[in-house]
Amino acid sequence: MKTTTPIDVELGPGGIMRKLSSILPPLTPRIVKARLKSTTHVSSKYESLDYDVWVNDLLIKEEQCRSYRQIIEINTLRWFLYFLVGVLTGLVAVFIDWSISFLLTNQMQFLVNNMFQCGQILCIISTYLLWYGSFMISTLIGAFLVVFIEPGAAGSGIPYIISYLNGISIPKFTTMKVLIVKIIGVILIAVAGLASGKEGPFIHIGSIIGAIMTSILKCTRIPALCDKISLINTKQEKRDLMAAGCAAGISAAFGSPVGATLMALEEGTSFWNVLLMRRIFFCAIVSTFTFNTILNLLHDNSGQHYSGLFYFGRFNDKTVTYYYAELPLFLIMGAIGGMFGALFVSCASKVAVFRMRYIKSRLWNFMDALFVAFLTATLSIVAMNLSHNCNDVKCESGYPEYTLQMSCSDGTYSEMSVYWLQGKESILRLMFHSSLDIFHTSTLLTFFVIFFVLFILTAGIKMPVGLFIPSLLIGATWGRLFGLVILQIFPDLPASTPAKYALIGAAAQLGGILRTTISLTVLVVEASGVLIFALPLMFTLFISKWVGDFFNEGIYEAQINVLGLPILPSDPLPLTSDIQAKNLMNTKVIVFPTVVSVSYLIEVLERVKHQGFPVVKETCETKRSACDFQTFGELRGFILRYQLMTLLITKSFTAPESSEDVQKMLAQFRKYEYSSIPVQELKFTEEEKQIAIDLKPYMNPSPYTVQMVMSFPRIFRLLRSLGLRHVIVIDNTNQVIGIITRKDLAKFKLGRHATSMFLKELRIR
Repeated sequence: MKTTTPIDVELGPGGIMRKLSSILPPLTPRIVKARLKSTTHVSSKYESLDYDVWVNDLLIKEEQCRSYRQIIEINTLRWFLYFLVGVLTGLVAVFIDWSISFLLTNQMQFLVNNMFQCGQILCIISTYLLWYGSFMISTLIGAFLVVFIEPGAAGSGIPYIISYLNGISIPKFTTMKVLIVKIIGVILIAVAGLASGKEGPFIHIGSIIGAIMTSILKCTRIPALCDKISLINTKQEKRDLMAAGCAAGISAAFGSPVGATLMALEEGTSFWNVLLMRRIFFCAIVSTFTFNTILNLLHDNSGQHYSGLFYFGRFNDKTVTYYYAELPLFLIMGAIGGMFGALFVSCASKVAVFRMRYIKSRLWNFMDALFVAFLTATLSIVAMNLSHNCNDVKCESGYPEYTLQMSCSDGTYSEMSVYWLQGKESILRLMFHSSLDIFHTSTLLTFFVIFFVLFILTAGIKMPVGLFIPSLLIGATWGRLFGLVILQIFPDLPASTPAKYALIGAAAQLGGILRTTISLTVLVVEASGVLIFALPLMFTLFISKWVGDFFNEGIYEAQINVLGLPILPSDPLPLTSDIQAKNLMNTKVIVFPTVVSVSYLIEVLERVKHQGFPVVKETCETKRSACDFQTFGELRGFILRYQLMTLLITKSFTAPESSEDVQKMLAQFRKYEYSSIPVQELKFTEEEKQIAIDLKPYMNPSPYTVQMVMSFPRIFRLLRSLGLRHVIVIDNTNQVIGIITRKDLAKFKLGRHATSMFLKELRIR
C-alpha cells in the first residue's frame, strides 16, 4: 500500500512556500494574449456610460429645496412616460402589421394569378421575372435605405440594446431617423420573403420609442412640462425607459406581457429593481392592449383575438395532450435544438467575420443583400420545380391560402410552393395546426436544409433582420419531421400528433439559438395559450440551453463579441482572484487641482479625450509612492468632462450662491450633458484664460475608489453592479496612482480547450 509522507512546515520567511514549491507541480500560464490579427477584440470606439447617481454641492442644494409635491409630480410623470411608450409601441405595431398584411396579400394574389398561366417561352420568362422581382424589388429599396441612409437600422439591434443597458454608449442607434428607417425596412424585408422576421427588430423599435420619449415631450414647448422633463432626462431614466420599450416591443410582437417582462430581465436589463419591474410590466400590458384594441376596431369588431404581431393560434385538446412517457422524446428534441442552435451560431459568426473582413464598402454591403435575395429566389423556384409532392386543393381552415400548381395535375398544388407563397407566420401556424397529410417527410427535409442555409446567410445582411420567427420556423419544420418519424415507429402511441412536436421543436430551436429559458417558456405558453404544456416546454428549453452552451455561446453574445462591444457579464470570470487593481489600472492619469485656470482646462481638454478626471489637493506634481508607483496627488474628488465643458461653454467662472443661480447652473449642466461641441470652437479673451475656477462645487467629493491590492472579482462587482464608468485606484495614503475603466475588465475572456480553461486577454483596437 502506498503511503504519503507528511509535509514539514518551516516557519520563518518563505519557509512554507519553499516546501510547497518542492512538491507541487509548477504553475502554467493562465493568461493568453490574443493574436494580433484575431477577430475577437475590444473595440476602442465605444465609450462607457456612468449610471451612478452623481453627487455634488449643487445637487445637494437642489434636493434640499425640493418639496414633497414636486416628488409626487415627478413620479406621476414617470408613470405617464411608461404609459406613452406602451401606447406608441402598440400603435407602431398596428401600422407594421397592417402594412405587411396589405402588401403581402396583394403580392401573393398577383403572383398566383399570373405565374405559369401558359406554356409559351415568353410566358415562362415573364413568370420567372415576376418571381425574382417579388424578392429583389423590396430588398433593393430596404437595403438602399439601410446602407446609404441609416446604417444604424441594420440587424435586429438587440446586441446594441443589451450593450446599452449594460452600460455602453452606442452612438446614433436610438434616433428618430433610425426609427423611421427601421419601420420601413421591417415591412420591406417581410414582403421580400427573406429568411427573417419582424418580431426581433420590433424590440429595437420599442427601445427607440422609450429612448426618445422625453425628447418627444420636450417638443410640446409646454414650460411646466419641459421643466419636469429636464429633471428626469438622465442616463438612468433613459436606460429604464429603453428597458420598458424593449418589453413593450416583445409584448406587442407575441402578445405576452409576462414573458416580455421576464425576457427584458433575463436577456437585456443589467440593472433591475422591483419598482422598475412594475413599470415595465405596466408598459408591456399597455402595449398589448393597444395593439389588440386597434386591430379589433380595424376588423369591425369581428370578435377575433389579436394578441400580438404573431399569434400561435388556438391548439386543440389532442395537440396539447401529452403523456409522461413522451418526456424523454421532448428531452431528445431539446438536445437536437441545442445542437442545431450551436451550429447556427457558429456558422453565422463565421459569416459575420467574413463580411467584416471582405465586405467593407457601402456598395458591397448593398450588393450582398441583393445577392442573398437573388439566392433565396433561385433556391425557392428550383425547389418548387424539382419537388413532385402534390396535395389536393381544399379551401378549408388548416390548409394553405396561396399555392401554385407547378408540375402537379389539375385540382392539386405543389406542396413545396406552400413554404414560399405564405408569410412566415402563416407557415408556422400551418405547422402547428394542419392535418397529418399536408406535409410530407421529403418536403419538410428539403425545406429545412434550404431555409437553414438561407437563414445563416440572411442573418448578417444590412437590413432589419429578425431571428425569432425564422428560428421558430426551422424548429417547427424539424419538429414536425420528428413527429412523423415517431408516428412511423410507434403508430399506436396515444395522443401523438406532428403538430405537438412542431411546437416543441420550435421552442427548442429558439432556445438553442437565444439560450434563454424561463422567459421563453412563459412567452411560448402565453403565445400558444397552452398552460398544460409548460412542463415539457421548460424541460426542453433547459436541455437546449445546456447542450448549446457546451459548444458555444448564444447568438447575441456571439454578435457582441464579433462587434467588440466591452460588455460585462453578470458575474466575474473564474481564475481572476489573483489579479489585483495594480495589474489592471491605467497609470497615465490626468488630474486637476481643486482650483484651476481656464487656460489649463482648455489645454488639457484639447489634448486628451478622457471623460473623467480625478481632482487632487493643491498641486498636480507627481512623485513616487512607497510601492514604486507614480502618484498624482491626494484625492479630493472627481469631475466629468461634460461638466468642465459646460463651465467653459457658459463661461461660469464663479460658483453660484443663491438658489436661483444653482437652478440655472444645473439647467445648463443638463442642457449640455449630451453636447458634442469641440473645445477648439470655444473663444476666450486673454483675461478670461487667466481666471481661476474653483472645482469643488461641481465635483463629486466622494468618488468610488479601490486599494491597489483589491482583487479583480471585487472590482468587477463594484463597477458592474453600480454601473460605474471609472474607479480610482489609490494607495494607503489616499494618493491617486491609477484609474480602471470598463474596458480594462472587459478585455479578459474565458477560453476553453478540451477539459481545461484559461484566461484570454483581448486587444483593445
